[in-house]
Amino acid sequence: MDILAQLNDALVLAKPFVPLITLVTIGLMSYATISGTGPLAVPDQVQRKASASDTKRGSAFGAAAEMNTVYTPAEAAGDKSEVSTASDARYAFVKYLTIMMDYAQIFALFSFYNEHYTGDKFTPLVATKVFMIAYTTLVCMDIIKGIIFADVVAKAKTDHLKHLGKDFIHLFTPSGLVEIAKFLLKLAKGEGTIFHFSDKGEQRRGILYHIFYQFRLGYVFAPGLAYLSTYCGTFVLRPIFDTAFVIELGKNISIPVPYLVNNYLIFIAMSFIKDAICMNVLHQMMHRHWYKKHYVHHLPMKEVSNANFAFFDFEDIFLENLISPVILLLLKFLMDPTKTPTIDMFAYTMIHLSDVNSHSLCPYTVGFYFPLLDSKLSPVISHNLHHALNMGHYTIWPLHQLKGIFMYDNREKVNVDGSLAKDWATYNRVFKTDFPEGRSVKVD
Repeated sequence: MDILAQLNDALVLAKPFVPLITLVTIGLMSYATISGTGPLAVPDQVQRKASASDTKRGSAFGAAAEMNTVYTPAEAAGDKSEVSTASDARYAFVKYLTIMMDYAQIFALFSFYNEHYTGDKFTPLVATKVFMIAYTTLVCMDIIKGIIFADVVAKAKTDHLKHLGKDFIHLFTPSGLVEIAKFLLKLAKGEGTIFHFSDKGEQRRGILYHIFYQFRLGYVFAPGLAYLSTYCGTFVLRPIFDTAFVIELGKNISIPVPYLVNNYLIFIAMSFIKDAICMNVLHQMMHRHWYKKHYVHHLPMKEVSNANFAFFDFEDIFLENLISPVILLLLKFLMDPTKTPTIDMFAYTMIHLSDVNSHSLCPYTVGFYFPLLDSKLSPVISHNLHHALNMGHYTIWPLHQLKGIFMYDNREKVNVDGSLAKDWATYNRVFKTDFPEGRSVKVD
């Protein structure tokens, strides 16, 4: 019997135990995150206010992320006076073109998946393709936005993309090949996996570090979990226009609900669970108690975009991204223990799109793919402020943007009635932009 056949037999025998092994692994990773200092013990990296030198330097390239430095909008803005401006007609064009691009992207992705990957065609290997295709398009779409909207979006973001482009071209020179060899040597020593990278400044700006983090998360770790989940039977991919369930309104009236609608509702449910437990609780605790496990994600500050959102430590990935689907699967199992609980990968793809797009360099990027929600809430604005200020705005659902919902203001030390316009104004102040949505409110 050859090795592949033996391996396949071993996987078949282990299959019933894989969900348990996965849950135990998540538990151990979570425990490892907090065990360094003990649950809720002394913070591993106390927050510090920005100093005069921090303010002068600004947070354009995450200069003080490792030290858990927090900024006010004025401090994050820095001393430079340049403000990107354009006509109102240009802003309107950028807004509606962005919305069209985002909806076209998800329409194209889902149409392609529905045509080529659903039903019996869906295999563990296909699951990895689904994730990698979505991941690649998200990064490429943001780079395209940075190019065609360069006169409107934050200069800190476009300058960083330009730097990465020059850095990438430099890799094909003799000195660039030497840099590649040195970087591979760092990886061989365990940097980036077992240990943190030693050169924090280059880690924030270097193209090789960006490629490493993007490849590790988007083409190894996440696709690997998708493969495992599909192999265990917990990931499925059903045709989106097949009937998920039927709503009976009367004796002769029934409304069939397609999986497209059902998957959107599942996406909303997972997003709520993630926000309530992971982003609103664990995320804040990581900033206060376990920052050394989270600071890598905050290396990109004002320059954050889909091109560098993948800066994550492994423990951070587990705590912020895997708890929501696990809880949903557990709830489904408890409701019917006789069946293997499943999540449609269309729903999981949507939460992936939403999470990644919250880092977009264009503030008009949609977050929920539902016009009513996207007109009232902007995860992109809120989460970009979270990266730039390194405080507040912890959730993906920015409910404080709804009038009447209060949010604690770290600067004023009081609860304030937030609004979407105020977040837009703060975004303009921090990123030196002039989006019309923020002109009606003044932010110091």
